Amino acid sequence: TNGGGLSGFGFMGDSQPTPSTPSFPCGAEAMAPVLKKQLAAFPKGEEVVAQGSQKVRLSWQKVFLPGQTLVTVFITNVSSTASNVVASLNTQQGLFLRCDSSPKAQLKEKQDLHTQAINISTLGEAKTATMMVGIFTANPQVISANDIHVRVHIGGAPVAECRIPLDAKDLIRPQTMTVQQYGGQWKRLGNEAKDQLQGSSVQSADALGAIANKNHMKLVKVIGTECIIAAKLVTGNKTMLPVLLHGKVKGGNIIFMCRSPSKSLSAAVISMIKAAC
Repeated sequence: TNGGGLSGFGFMGDSQPTPSTPSFPCGAEAMAPVLKKQLAAFPKGEEVVAQGSQKVRLSWQKVFLPGQTLVTVFITNVSSTASNVVASLNTQQGLFLRCDSSPKAQLKEKQDLHTQAINISTLGEAKTATMMVGIFTANPQVISANDIHVRVHIGGAPVAECRIPLDAKDLIRPQTMTVQQYGGQWKRLGNEAKDQLQGSSVQSADALGAIANKNHMKLVKVIGTECIIAAKLVTGNKTMLPVLLHGKVKGGNIIFMCRSPSKSLSAAVISMIKAAC
């Protein structure tokens, strides 16, 4: 089935329970085969099991698509009866959520919502419903401190909840540009953050560029001990908000400078790359 006709809201077919240890598949293991196939090629974070109860098991996993981060939220009925489950998702103003059944769906600005309540209808015993939540923003300031608050209710009573943390990696993607384009953008951007890292195992600008490439940024060019790196904010529309990083590597010490439409975003990007070095 398609979860009571709710596939348009991001709920794929409930999977049939299969005897297993400890009891039956749940969470990502119980994802519908068609959705597993759609998401198989994309890098993913670890599945995180959140607070649960005697009625439901709640977990989530990030999927890093080329154009956005997708958060898959799994709600498994672990009780002995079918239940009418309502899931509410909310985040701060400026960060928008979109539930959808297709991981390749294009984000549309008109669908911006920072609060959503989704009725999963009847969730059968030992079955799992999957919500796919795309995230995007046109406000670069919200990236510094934000999360998605998920709450699950049965019969109006709360039974489980979790907060899914978000960081710079979730809201930026690589941006290809020439050295000349980088230079022009750098001059126009004024929200600069600076920091440094001492005693790093990263010994070259090439190595720093490779790390940036693994963290949703794009190496533009290596110039001796320095490298320039570009990304863009995931806005949900055609607006390109650039994020530019400059790194200088010498003897295990790295000096970072980042410019973007927001100083908090610049600082968040530096923190992300520092943590990866």
